[in-house]
Amino acid sequence: MNSSDHNPAVRTDLSPQDSWELSTPQMMKFYVKGGENSHGKHGYIVSNANWDPYPMANKLESFIIALANMDIAVSLRIDRFSNPFFTATIPAQVLHLPPGSGFEVFRAGGGGFTPVDLEQEIQSLTGPIAPSGQAIVGTVEDLQAQTRIKAYRARQAVGTTFDLLAHDLLTATFWLDIRKSTGRIPEFRARTHDGVARVS
Repeated sequence: MNSSDHNPAVRTDLSPQDSWELSTPQMMKFYVKGGENSHGKHGYIVSNANWDPYPMANKLESFIIALANMDIAVSLRIDRFSNPFFTATIPAQVLHLPPGSGFEVFRAGGGGFTPVDLEQEIQSLTGPIAPSGQAIVGTVEDLQAQTRIKAYRARQAVGTTFDLLAHDLLTATFWLDIRKSTGRIPEFRARTHDGVARVS
């Protein structure tokens, strides 16, 4: 087919029999049968203008929003380990550290400012990028869906999520050590009849 920037792309002498793709219902919408006035000429007239955002670009933005929803849960999980209401243990006391060292212990376990900073970075990537319309070639107004920028932001969100998950794993392993030092290692029992695991 014509790959130039003409709008629309016109290709004569092509028939649905020339390729299975040309005989699909989607392509048959653009097929023009030859007639008396065209002396039997037939072919396809296909618009190659980019009037609509590329669907993948919009899906990338949706993916970032879904990822951010997961990441806020990870961030809050890390934060809750600083609260004895959830942990029923104060690590500084278990480790016999001097008073006032609780926050340092919390940071050593993966908490502190860094996970919050990472979550805020991810949140900053969730805002939509407005499409742009620039008449780049021969004053033909095309719509730029910003797919490259959206893909870059999705890649950045995934990378930052890995950093956040690293802090989450650091918190988990730290608290395994805390539980081990108290002698209260969770013992996973057999599942009950309703399928819910009981943890002691």
